[in-house]
Amino acid sequence: MDKVLLSFGHGYSAQALARLLLPQGFRIIGTTRDAAKAARLAETGIEPVLWDDDLAPALASATHLLSSVGPSEAGDPVLARHG
Repeated sequence: MDKVLLSFGHGYSAQALARLLLPQGFRIIGTTRDAAKAARLAETGIEPVLWDDDLAPALASATHLLSSVGPSEAGDPVLARHG
């Protein structure tokens, strides 16, 4: 079985986890709101996806989820968008 982690809000903590999981054969998809950060994530072996893009393909391929997006006053943006 393929191991695919979809990391919502791929920041500091998610990057630390990725450094442990990549050598174990995980494919890691990380979301970000910033195109420049997306390019930096790609350099580290993460498949970047911009938050405003269609996340359905990433969700469909994920075997594991990590949500490390900070909440707003309206609550958790991942749950608000994807339930």
